[in-house]
Amino acid sequence: MQIILQTAFWLIIVAGAFSVSSRLFLQLTAVTVSALSSALMWLQLSSSGKTLFEVQILLSIGMLLIFAQLMIKSFLARGNAWDHRIAAAIAVYLLIGLIWARLYELVALMAPGAFRVPEGEPLNSTNLVYFSFVTLATLGYGDFAPVNMVARNMAVLEAIMGQLYMVLLVSRLVSESLSKPPEKQRK
Repeated sequence: MQIILQTAFWLIIVAGAFSVSSRLFLQLTAVTVSALSSALMWLQLSSSGKTLFEVQILLSIGMLLIFAQLMIKSFLARGNAWDHRIAAAIAVYLLIGLIWARLYELVALMAPGAFRVPEGEPLNSTNLVYFSFVTLATLGYGDFAPVNMVARNMAVLEAIMGQLYMVLLVSRLVSESLSKPPEKQRK
């Protein structure tokens, strides 16, 4: 399962790198960072190097942040069609969840035992993606829980970010729809 998740994540990074922007510099930067991240991911799968894993996590977080920033710009651009803007807003929300999952992986790597997991469950990236989205949506099932101070504070920040993102997203959409002049009625 871990290899499937890593492969899916790699495909997202590579696809995003090629569609990141029309500006050549951003495309080259995205492709370079995604290639490094991908190479380190595959090296990490074949070895047990902690440092490789840390660098790969940081590079993938960097790529996801670039993607999120570009999606935010796409969402905020008033000239784009509504369906593209909504898709960009959803993509940003999903990227936020993935970024936090990678941050949780870094915490778990640096501080083993930072998360309490159900008996018999491993603490891996799949479960941390689950924990991240449960936290982002403020569901809080309680099956996975942060137990050290850094992990707890991160979970609180992610929950706040998830709520603020939704509030800001809805308020932006409502304010834009209210600021449009009413369409003339057809007779």
